[in-house]
Amino acid sequence: MSKPSLVLIGHTFLGILILLTLIPFNLTPSLAAPATQVLGRRRNLHDENGLEILAGERPHTQAETLALVRRSLDQQTKLAAGSVNPITAQGATFVVHYNPTGDCKTTGLLNFIPNIAPDPWPDEAKVAFEHALSIWSMVLDANQTIVINACWADRGNANTLGTGQPVSAFADFTGAITTTTNYPVALANELAGADLNDAAPDDDGDGSPIDAEITMSFNSNGGINWYFGTDSNPGPGQKDFVTAALHEVAHGLGFVSSMFVDTTLCGTPDYGCWGTGTGLNNMPLIYDRFLENNGGQSLVNTTLFPNPSLALGAELTGTVRFNGPNAVAADNNSRPRLYTPNTFDLGSSILHLNQGTYQNTPNRLMTPTAGDPQHHPGPITLGILKDIGWNIIDRPLATFTKSASATSVAGGQVLTYTLTVTNTGYLLMTDVTITDTVPVSTTLDTASLSGGVSYSGTSPGSLMTWTTNVSLSTINTLSRTFAVTVNLEPGVSAITNTAYVTSSAGVGADDTTSTTVVIIDSNSVFLPIILSN
Repeated sequence: MSKPSLVLIGHTFLGILILLTLIPFNLTPSLAAPATQVLGRRRNLHDENGLEILAGERPHTQAETLALVRRSLDQQTKLAAGSVNPITAQGATFVVHYNPTGDCKTTGLLNFIPNIAPDPWPDEAKVAFEHALSIWSMVLDANQTIVINACWADRGNANTLGTGQPVSAFADFTGAITTTTNYPVALANELAGADLNDAAPDDDGDGSPIDAEITMSFNSNGGINWYFGTDSNPGPGQKDFVTAALHEVAHGLGFVSSMFVDTTLCGTPDYGCWGTGTGLNNMPLIYDRFLENNGGQSLVNTTLFPNPSLALGAELTGTVRFNGPNAVAADNNSRPRLYTPNTFDLGSSILHLNQGTYQNTPNRLMTPTAGDPQHHPGPITLGILKDIGWNIIDRPLATFTKSASATSVAGGQVLTYTLTVTNTGYLLMTDVTITDTVPVSTTLDTASLSGGVSYSGTSPGSLMTWTTNVSLSTINTLSRTFAVTVNLEPGVSAITNTAYVTSSAGVGADDTTSTTVVIIDSNSVFLPIILSN
């Protein structure tokens, strides 16, 4: 095979790629954390123009964090380069350099932020960022360490949440799945089984021979009301930082395109083109290889759509779909639709899932403007990453919730519980089983039990088991309900109980859920108190 060609995708290529829609967030300054963080099964990435991004999943348990460390000698070299507090687990290992240079200039694929002095990273932001990486580590199986340069800087306004992109890309290296095709460097390293960009010059501009694979910057402007919690529960007007980080990681891993409708890049108004950026050598990115119009015609077929051409420009502002077998399977055997407004939107078009189709689904993370926080990449995004060459850890991922019909009750009142399991992972949850116990100070109403349940009694502590024989595909939900009558008992002021879910394929994340209801003693009488001096 010919010598690998290094692709440096500069400002002329994706200068406005991956825009992140802004939501106000509260910035709370704090002491700077270590300059470098090594994270097992973690990942991150950012957008520039203000796309909304979702985040969410549980952090690793200590056992998971310490499990199955896999690193080659060159990875050890990277980890030794200023690393602090290594955290490893099965899956991908990420190394984060916080504010690695004297300014926040982004070099590599994109040059969004030249000569901006960085601000100290708030500790809360680091915790949220590393939580996002831990989520990626749960689903991304990689042997090559992924190094991230992460900057925290004031962009001068609150219009942009952040930027994120691969530092470079490679083509025709040993291990490449498809020839004459550009692969983002993190993926190229993984397929090659070697650290390709460390053999090149200082691609990321940080002055170190250990080059990053992903570079990003988050906006520290006080006009952004960031939410740094990891519970997917931002307040009104807040921007969920974990969500934004998750979204950007996906772009850095390869959810990127070289398809544009742009006079500067394509040479003629309304013309579409691909592979025309600095160093791309008229070769598409691997993501581009899967793009089709609504009729199933490949957009890199130059017989149908010359590069560049008006015909290609028309397709890129029509209906574009991603036709990869894993992405199609994740979208109920339909080709996922990409975001393609009638006027090409640099930084958003082609680079995201269609807003109107997926904004209210578990696949909303990679829409251009996300709504509610989501701390999981979503099955379609994982399918796309798998199609372009990443090894995704096939596992279900359960979201398990329990709700009560009231937050406070009196004796004799009926309380109804609803147990809901949603599979947002990449693999089927098979033979889903839910177990719960009759709560303290209650009596089970057996007539209220839904969905084929066995129970050992009606008194507190009695076991209820729903053996459903149901297989939950991605995005699907299973709910079961039961009702109890509340009994007043001395010394009991609240009802708290926990339910459990299992499946033969595992659940991947939340396997327990709890809820608490306050008991109000309706027989209590409160008399006024008169105090005398």
